[in-house]
Amino acid sequence: MPLNSLSSVRIFWSSKGAWDKALTVLFLVIFLSTIGALIYVLTSPAMAEKYTEFYILGPEGRADNYPRDLSLGQEASVVVGIANVEHKPVSYRLEMTIDDEKGLDLGPVSLNHKQRWETPVSIRPSKTGERQKVELRLYKDDDAGVYRSLYFWINVSQVNSGQ
Repeated sequence: MPLNSLSSVRIFWSSKGAWDKALTVLFLVIFLSTIGALIYVLTSPAMAEKYTEFYILGPEGRADNYPRDLSLGQEASVVVGIANVEHKPVSYRLEMTIDDEKGLDLGPVSLNHKQRWETPVSIRPSKTGERQKVELRLYKDDDAGVYRSLYFWINVSQVNSGQ
């Protein structure tokens, strides 16, 4: 029987039982909700992840081969990099310690979104000892707490006098 008019729909609907009517309404609600959710997902902007890249590069410009064994007074160098992916301008401050002795304080370094900054950092230990921790701490904006930190270990020996 074709449904050509509103009266045909009423007759069709009235001939159905309560269970059929409930299932039909439930199906329509689910169908319309799915269409609404699909429209929302397709039209709303994606929430991008916000983070800061903070890294150390060795002498070859790779994330390995960091200085390991130094003599007292010997200077070594690494490259420290920061990349802002925070979706807003951010000001950073960098601090380096060697075995908890402050060795460097750089900043502020202001970066716009997607901007990258790299700089060579000199390491010159002031005492001998095995497994001295070289730690780089990154601070974001005016926050007092450390935002990111990186470290590696060095062994520092006495200078050989050629004997």
